[in-house]
Amino acid sequence: MRRTTAKDIAVRCGVSRAVASAILVGAKGTVRYSKEMEKRVLRTAEKMNYVPNRLAVAMKSGKIPLVAFCLHVDYFLIEEMNLYLHDMLPAGALELQKTDHEMIFVPYVDQEEQLRRIRGLVNGGLVGGVISNFIPHKEKTVISFLEKSKIPFVMLGNVPDTSVPCVHVDTTVLEQALRDFARDNGFQDMFKVLAVKNEKNTLEPEYASLDSSHATIAEKDINFANNRILFAAFGEATTQFLMNERQVPRSNIISIENKHLMIRSSPSLCVRSTVGRMAALAVDLLVEWVQTGRPPAESHRVVEVEKHDIELIM
Repeated sequence: MRRTTAKDIAVRCGVSRAVASAILVGAKGTVRYSKEMEKRVLRTAEKMNYVPNRLAVAMKSGKIPLVAFCLHVDYFLIEEMNLYLHDMLPAGALELQKTDHEMIFVPYVDQEEQLRRIRGLVNGGLVGGVISNFIPHKEKTVISFLEKSKIPFVMLGNVPDTSVPCVHVDTTVLEQALRDFARDNGFQDMFKVLAVKNEKNTLEPEYASLDSSHATIAEKDINFANNRILFAAFGEATTQFLMNERQVPRSNIISIENKHLMIRSSPSLCVRSTVGRMAALAVDLLVEWVQTGRPPAESHRVVEVEKHDIELIM
């Protein structure tokens, strides 16, 4: 059966399509019509089983029900990315549905594409909110655009600026588990390592101390031949980088892996994914902004890694 349109209702009621459309989407003030005419059009729409276009109604009212989930996709880390998206997208979509919002997935491979795609959606009036992760140290440009656009948004990851709405993971318990492992196995020092892609599309490691300072360490200051140093490698790609590019023995590396991944080597600390919990919390934060019309007072929300989330594989 053909779907009833605004034109069908206009013909049945003997009014113009502009009048029928204005009444059906609630666009008061765009055209003139009587109260009786409004009642007649709405009664006819009900009898003809008219289903309004939610996006059209929303765009007329200025409250767009679509939320852009803008997520970085790294095809070099495709297995980890598949798990990340598998956890993130369903959790976000289900949480959005509770408040009659829908998701549009917006993948990006670099900062330039992230900004271009977000700008196109926001300036085109196609989305009513944005939830986005970011490439480390490259979030300022995107955040600046979103702030100027006045659209509700939430960043996935720890943003240094405490006024920016974000959801991030508290890894205090995980870091303590790593320090315990290092002490129990006779290591004198320990660094956490994450290999990320640089502008040349090659992996570039970032090193940080696992003491209370969490200070960034320059690679030139690390003695990779010292067998009393333990490297906590976040992800399989980082583990392989340390072994193949820096000739670190596997026995001096502990991999931090998603529990869903099939562990290929040991020792490893397997951590239950926090991604789904981050997505749900980010949606709650965004919806709070949408509903109140102002950024949440408590802009930083935290997902904690707990002891029962961690499993040591030897």
